[in-house]
Amino acid sequence: MRVFIAIACVVLACLSGRAVQADSKKFDPEKFSQVMTIFDTVVIYPASSWQDERGLKASEYYRNAQPASFVFEQIPKGEKFESWSKLYAVAGFKLPDLDLEAFARASVGIYIQACATDKLKVQTVFAVDKKIMVIIFCEDFKSTPNNIGYKAGIGEITLMLLTQPFKTHLKIYQHWRGDSFDAADKSSWPVAEKTLQMMISRFAQIQTTQAK
Repeated sequence: MRVFIAIACVVLACLSGRAVQADSKKFDPEKFSQVMTIFDTVVIYPASSWQDERGLKASEYYRNAQPASFVFEQIPKGEKFESWSKLYAVAGFKLPDLDLEAFARASVGIYIQACATDKLKVQTVFAVDKKIMVIIFCEDFKSTPNNIGYKAGIGEITLMLLTQPFKTHLKIYQHWRGDSFDAADKSSWPVAEKTLQMMISRFAQIQTTQAK
């Protein structure tokens, strides 16, 4: 779900495919990383679930930079931002009056408005060291006036890491969207459990440093 809380701003948006090797047979997406400087924080985050030997050419990109927020999104090459099946993003916000827990509640709260009644489930993977990782199961969306991207009959699973290592609130997330599903029935999910576990492992290795 593409949502913008305040509006964004960034200094540098640079991608680094550190593990894109000349020999595609040796390509390892686990060693592919992306680097983004957002306000006072440098974020080193992993490859998307669909990353392959095409490197940066494996995705379509969207960037929105504003004075108080920033978002950088990518979807599989050939898909459209109005009708994607997978979306991966990093976002940052200047929210001086909000602590990390409140930021997490606001981030999850968006789904309370979007998902159909009794169709939202949230699982906390961990909450330690100024980091919160959650899995959000929106089994079925509500119908919306424009029905762009999501509507009744469509479901979405989101893996999200929220953190505030310095002053900037950060959100790194991947969505998987498909037909409505039953969270208790993994065979109905829009993402394979193995893929979700792979991304949980990758997200756990996200690093941040203070920008100079």
